[in-house]
Amino acid sequence: MTFNEAKERTLSALTAFPDEKDVPKVQSIEDFEICVGRLSKKSPDTAAKLEFEIIDGEKRMRDVFSKPWEVAYLKFRNSDGTLRPVLVKFAPLIDEDAENEEDGE
Repeated sequence: MTFNEAKERTLSALTAFPDEKDVPKVQSIEDFEICVGRLSKKSPDTAAKLEFEIIDGEKRMRDVFSKPWEVAYLKFRNSDGTLRPVLVKFAPLIDEDAENEEDGE
C-alpha cells in the first residue's frame, strides 16, 4: 500500500465521525499529511527529540517502516495551508477506574 492509498483510507475514517472534537475537520487528502516520527541524534548538550518527516505519497509503507510497530502521524493543515504541529494523546495503559475498583476505592 502506498502512502497516497493510506491517505484515502485515513480521509474516509476522519470523515466518518464528523462530530469528533479532538480531530480537525478535513474534506480532502490535501488537508493533511502522513508523517513518520524519527528520533533526532542526541548530542552531549541536547536530548534526542522526535521529528516528523512528511512521506512522499508514492512511497510504499513497507519501504518506509522498518519495524512493524512503527507509528504514522498526521499533520493537519490550517486554513492558510500551513501545517500544524503534530499533537499526540496516548491512551493510558492501565484503566485507572478498574484499578480503583480492585483496591476498594
